[in-house]
Amino acid sequence: PENTVKFFIAQLILAIEELHSKGMVHWDLKPENVLIGEDGYIKLADFGLAKLLKKDEMTNSFVGTQYYFAPEIINSSLNEGI
Repeated sequence: PENTVKFFIAQLILAIEELHSKGMVHWDLKPENVLIGEDGYIKLADFGLAKLLKKDEMTNSFVGTQYYFAPEIINSSLNEGI
């Protein structure tokens, strides 16, 4: 149902906001890394590619699971030799 989807999306947004407030970038956010607990709340998993940033630090890293990259990212990386 739509309300259930909204509930999960809201949780995901809050989780990502919390990570970002602590200077962390997850880098491998995909369905397999979003778990649903017995209580119905999500839990993020697999922080193996996560990166901690200092205040106002930017990152240019290119990491993640290639099967979940947007096509324009893959095409750009092929054209640029990344």
